[in-house]
Amino acid sequence: MLKRLVVVVLLFQFKKPKNYMNKKNQFLLALLLLLFYAQSYAFEVKIKVFLEGPFQGTFMSTHLNTELKKIHSHAPLDAVDIVQVEIRTNLASLPIETKKAYLLKDGTVVDYVTLQPNLVFNASGNAYYIVVKHRNHLPIASKTAVNHQSFCDLTLPSQVYGEAKLVNGKSVMIAGNVHNEPGDVNEINASDFYMVSKAMDEHFAGYVSEDANLDGIVNEKDFQLVKNNVEKLYFSQIP
Repeated sequence: MLKRLVVVVLLFQFKKPKNYMNKKNQFLLALLLLLFYAQSYAFEVKIKVFLEGPFQGTFMSTHLNTELKKIHSHAPLDAVDIVQVEIRTNLASLPIETKKAYLLKDGTVVDYVTLQPNLVFNASGNAYYIVVKHRNHLPIASKTAVNHQSFCDLTLPSQVYGEAKLVNGKSVMIAGNVHNEPGDVNEINASDFYMVSKAMDEHFAGYVSEDANLDGIVNEKDFQLVKNNVEKLYFSQIP
């Protein structure tokens, strides 16, 4: 629609006498061209994803929402936590751009600023791989490049890169990547288990990495969740 409008305005201007292009019309044309350029240099996508920790079979719990709002005051009431969304030309490449976003209890990912489900990236390509990261879950990625203005449903095993972990038939981001620092190997291992065990003994609570199920307290549930994933040697091949 915007492209057609720009073409119509240009044709209208060229059919008029040379002195017709007054300041008002010049401003209008410049504004339309700016909008046209901004629209053409943007990649837009909608994403759905589940975290294993808070996943309850259909929706995710929002037990951590009060703690989340202490840090991010404008967080929606149905926000589970923050995630990082990357777009890449291929899964081995560095991200073209990374956006912070809220993850809602139904799996919808919404823009951190606009709170809209349309994530808009400053990229001119028509298709990119989608990677979603979380502070204590393993990353997840799309199996193929996702087209502009399409829906990337990472709860469907067929859409996920690698072998997905399934809970109630839905693929989930695997919980327990507690020792999640830059340069770390993306796997659930003894370091993660040790951190959760120690935090449980010391009665950690609140917005902490060791809270693998995101209920606001580190207890036996987190211990068992991470223990099970360590025993199954879960890891991610996504760099």
